[in-house]
Amino acid sequence: MTRWLLAIAVIALAACGDPGNRPPGQKAPDAKSFQAPQNGFVAPGWTSGDERSWDEQLRRRAQGQNEYTRVGG
Repeated sequence: MTRWLLAIAVIALAACGDPGNRPPGQKAPDAKSFQAPQNGFVAPGWTSGDERSWDEQLRRRAQGQNEYTRVGG
């Protein structure tokens, strides 16, 4: 009886270690936001792995959505 429980526990724990079915090149869910693959979908001027350029890109994007700076008022 205990061998069956041990076998079931081992199988259950092995199932929890599934890395997932991500396509090649997709970042892991626990990776930093500023680390991503370099492909055609990244914003120009942003370097993957550089946290400072990531922050600058977010700041520029937020300023582009700011109505006060867009209108010039």
